[in-house]
Parts: sequence; C-alpha cells; structure tokens
Amino acid sequence: MSNAYTFAPVFEAQRTAIEQSHEAFKRGVELQHDMAEAMVGSFGAQKSAQKQGVTATKSAMHATLDAWEASLPADAEGFDDLRAVIDEQFDAADEIHDQSWDSFEHLVEENMDSYEALSDSTLTMLDDGVEAAIEATEQAEAQTESAADAVDVDVE
Repeated sequence: MSNAYTFAPVFEAQRTAIEQSHEAFKRGVELQHDMAEAMVGSFGAQKSAQKQGVTATKSAMHATLDAWEASLPADAEGFDDLRAVIDEQFDAADEIHDQSWDSFEHLVEENMDSYEALSDSTLTMLDDGVEAAIEATEQAEAQTESAADAVDVDVE
C-alpha cells in the first residue's frame, strides 16, 4: 500500500480552502461595489431634498415679508426691493448648490472609475495568485506522492 494517498485529502482540503477564500474575497469586492453604487444612486434624492429645503426657506422668508408688510401702513416702501434682494440671494444660492452638486457628482464618478479599475486589477492579481497557489499545491502533492512511493513504508 502506498502512503501517498494519505496526503491527497490534505492537499485537496488546502485547495478547497484557497478557492473558498478566493470566492469570499471576490464577493466582498462585489458587495463594496454594490454599496458604492447605491450611495451614488442616492445623490439625486439628497440633492432634491436639499433643494426643497431651500425652496421652503425662501417661501418662509416671503411669508415673513408678507406678514411684516401687512402690519405696516400701506405707503411703507422698500418691501419690493427687499423681496428682490432675497430672491437674488436665493437664486445665487441655488446656482451655487447646483454647481456644487455637479462638481461633487463628477468627482465621485471619477473616483468610482478609479475604484473599479483598482478593483479589477486587484481581482486579476488575486486570480493569478490563486491559480499559482493551486498549481503549487498540485506540484507539492505530486512530489509528496513520489517521495512517499519511493519510501514505500508499510503502515500496519
């Protein structure tokens, strides 16, 4: 009876562990990618919510001006100018808001592209490393079998 066959399950278990770790790592990278995509997908809702907040604040300012104007004599002046200034400021804030979000979204897209390239490169290197590790265990198994066959010790 050859002793080499007693080593085969050990090498097979080692290869299985390597392959399972490889798959777990790949799933982890996919999960990170999916989470990043979900975050990017939520930007539209966040931008819209912020815009609605600004619009509500602008409406509240106009309501406040309406209340002040109603409480003053009819010949009170300056409210139209004040409204115009408030509208200009909110328009400027709205423009800055849009520019900021556009810049932010552009930067995130660039970073996502870089992240995906890095992930792809990492996975390629991992695939190559796993393949080399599997081949190394197969070679080690073959050498162990040869060495054990050469010794041919009878185990009883």
